[in-house]
Amino acid sequence: NMGYTGNVSILAFSVEKQSEEVESEFKSAQIELKYQLTRQEKDRLMYLDVLFWGVGHRSEPSNVLVVSDDLSPKPKVNFVPALVLLKEQENNILLVQPGNNPEGQALRDTVTSTWLWESLATGGSPLDGHSIEPAPAPACSETMSSLSSKFSAAETGVFWDLDGCPIPAGLSPVSIRANIKLALENMGYTGNVSIFAYSVEQSEEVEFESAQIKLKQQGTRQEKDKLMYLDIMFWGVDHRCAASNVLVISKDLKRGDDFASGLVFLKENENNILLALLYNPGGLPLRDTVASTWLWKSLATGGSPLDGHCIKPEPTTPASASLANKRSESPTKPFLKPCRKSQKSSRASPSS
Repeated sequence: NMGYTGNVSILAFSVEKQSEEVESEFKSAQIELKYQLTRQEKDRLMYLDVLFWGVGHRSEPSNVLVVSDDLSPKPKVNFVPALVLLKEQENNILLVQPGNNPEGQALRDTVTSTWLWESLATGGSPLDGHSIEPAPAPACSETMSSLSSKFSAAETGVFWDLDGCPIPAGLSPVSIRANIKLALENMGYTGNVSIFAYSVEQSEEVEFESAQIKLKQQGTRQEKDKLMYLDIMFWGVDHRCAASNVLVISKDLKRGDDFASGLVFLKENENNILLALLYNPGGLPLRDTVASTWLWKSLATGGSPLDGHCIKPEPTTPASASLANKRSESPTKPFLKPCRKSQKSSRASPSS
């Protein structure tokens, strides 16, 4: 009745276990039913699936209809940033709530149409006064002539596959952190650095804590890879209106896999993507997405990126730093300058 005639995929999320008969009814209705043990786990899974829908449909138009009883600004799992992010990627957002909840007004500029659940469930119409044609939402942007300069002082999130890229002999978590910071500073990245390491193999957490590296250990490689991927995507959501750098340290990265798609998605949201690989990949994956690519051994010792694939951010001046925090009506394009080889600099020793 609202003019949406495409295919519809329905995913339902619940804590309460349904009977086999009810589960069979969901299956026959082609509704995928997903269970979790607690409400918080259920809400988190639903949030991730909403976000992944956007990642999976980033190259084509899609509609996202969320049926939820809580879209307040500060619930345990906040759907609002994810829906705003999807809207900025030109997804069309639709909303259903159990009552005429004023908390849903937090998304008035994001949502095209809002239904009451009783109305939608019986094939009814959206609320009066809140049913409009889809329109693209303005993305977060800055008034700088060069977007790249904002990355110089921006925070960098480092996501490190510790199993695929282990600590080189003679180094420690403390020296790894110091050398990563040195390598970034030599490339012009002077902002705060947050490092997250992911592993299946058990490691001494104390060593990582003293190096201010957050160690996340999982039972299987699949669980580890999934957690690392999710953390990278959450980083993008949390920093969607602020400049940020994302450095991924991985054994390999192939175009078309989940990590590659996620990095392309973050790049399209004006995050600056950096990459470190265990071996020289030859063709350099994601050349159009990644600003600089290191070999892991070089990054771990404070070295330079691979020749021919390093782009430095423009240095941040006091004037441009203040402008970087303001919004403008239309996004500008980055101006990236090829970097020259820098002179050798002192590297942090294993004991530092």
